[in-house]
Amino acid sequence: MMKNFRYYFSAIAIFAMLFSSCSTEDNPSVIENQEKATLSFASALNDLMDSANKQAIGDLIPLCSDDAPAYVHVVLTGEENVGTMTDPLMIPVNETPIEEDGEMVYFTEESADLELTPGDYQLTYFSVYNEDDVLIWMAPTTGGDLADFVDTPLPIDISLGAGVKKYVDVEVLCFDDRLVNEYGYLFFDIIGKEAFEYCFFANYCDDNGRHYPARFSVDIWLEGETELLYSGEINSVDATGEPSADPLCFALPNIASYGDDVEYIHYEITLLDWGDVYGTVGTYVESGSLSRNEIEANFDGADNVYYEHIRFNCGDTPPPPNDDDDDDVPNDDDNCPNVYNPNQENSDDDSHGDVCDNCPFVDNEDQADTDEDGVGDACDVCPDDDDTIDEDENGIPDCLEDDNGNGDDCETDLGSCETAFMVGDYTLQDLELGNNRWGWALNFDDLDGTYEYNIYAAAGKNDTDKGYLVGVVHLTVEGDEVTVDIDLCDGAEADGGHLYFDDEDMPTTTAPGQFGNDLPAFDDDYSWDTEYSGDGDFWLVVHLDVCPDDDDMD
Repeated sequence: MMKNFRYYFSAIAIFAMLFSSCSTEDNPSVIENQEKATLSFASALNDLMDSANKQAIGDLIPLCSDDAPAYVHVVLTGEENVGTMTDPLMIPVNETPIEEDGEMVYFTEESADLELTPGDYQLTYFSVYNEDDVLIWMAPTTGGDLADFVDTPLPIDISLGAGVKKYVDVEVLCFDDRLVNEYGYLFFDIIGKEAFEYCFFANYCDDNGRHYPARFSVDIWLEGETELLYSGEINSVDATGEPSADPLCFALPNIASYGDDVEYIHYEITLLDWGDVYGTVGTYVESGSLSRNEIEANFDGADNVYYEHIRFNCGDTPPPPNDDDDDDVPNDDDNCPNVYNPNQENSDDDSHGDVCDNCPFVDNEDQADTDEDGVGDACDVCPDDDDTIDEDENGIPDCLEDDNGNGDDCETDLGSCETAFMVGDYTLQDLELGNNRWGWALNFDDLDGTYEYNIYAAAGKNDTDKGYLVGVVHLTVEGDEVTVDIDLCDGAEADGGHLYFDDEDMPTTTAPGQFGNDLPAFDDDYSWDTEYSGDGDFWLVVHLDVCPDDDDMD
């Protein structure tokens, strides 16, 4: 019998100080940036993951240990180039971690080599070593098969401002072959990435009923992903003597945001011709979906994994399941069994598909809706009132209406520079993008027209009562054109900002520097426009760094 292993991946946040002047505490208007970076091991990992022998995954990924990090190797490119792939920069890690929110956090020490010219940079290499110069953690790269095991794979973009000390989160991986009950969260901001082993075996029956071991291929993908996690993997077969065929085993990610019974891993198994054994066959395809509980049911203690046994043309195919909404997804597997949704899109990874979820971007399993306005409590900006009522049709629900939201007619009394966001129908925390940054995102889904949205500064925890009204966004939607007019209140000016716009996808980061559209400094108003699909559905985030008007500071 083939020996079976389980793979476990852990991710730990390592913070790199990238500038050396005032700290985040000294300057509350500083926006912490999450970065992207490429990995020097990317090609090796891709070669590994593309090979048939998935069991070799531990050969190139460092083994997890209890060793403390001693130093990191990094390479940065941009206004200045720091380190190279053959000679990366070494930065020591402070041997004494600090405690934040009950967890221990390691930081890199300040490095004169990272006192950089302000500008845009990319982190293109990041690895972590212990005091014996042994690699213990490494960052995966975008496009590699291990990118799915972290939320922010490399590369990472970094924008540095003058006089700012930045702290950058980098997710890294190690390989851990310990038992499940030894796995745990090690540090603050750790994002555990655990992979289960799951195996397939198949038989083929010819029309006379004779059973053969089968030669087959497997495709595997994750819920909502268009790229395959595994593509066209073929099992090994041997036709010498008595024909034999090996099972195929895969490391499948255990994503904690899915419920235990939510089937978020999908597979398709195709029978292949085997000329020396059973010859040419027709088209035989078996597909299915797996939940965490279904995968764990195949475990038999610490050392064994049962195979998912597929039988092609062997007379035991079950009858077609019920499918009330005729979307070719059986009721038992359908995340919206009464609403047609063949793609099974489920943005918040709860058990309700987007088309029947009253909070499609916020995990709310109970679908509670206290005010019965069709918007679930978990994402309802007015959970006690109907926030679909907007008598003046300005885009702001009456329950949130602020009489001061009139652009130049409003006044503000800022005492210092602050971070500001346009109020939208989702908080950034609602979108679960990886940190607790306050702010809002707008998922516009309405008719052509002009709408108004207030801009608040210093509204920590999205509490507008504690912030300052500093302006209004006038959003005009007409056909395939969108115009964003930003009108600041008297007493405020913008020291720049960022804007996110996408007519398909919500933001994937809360770091404004990664929104894709930079806004210049301006005194009173600024206008931005774009074209889009024209379907009346898009995402918008407006972020500003606002300061007291120069006239008010004289």
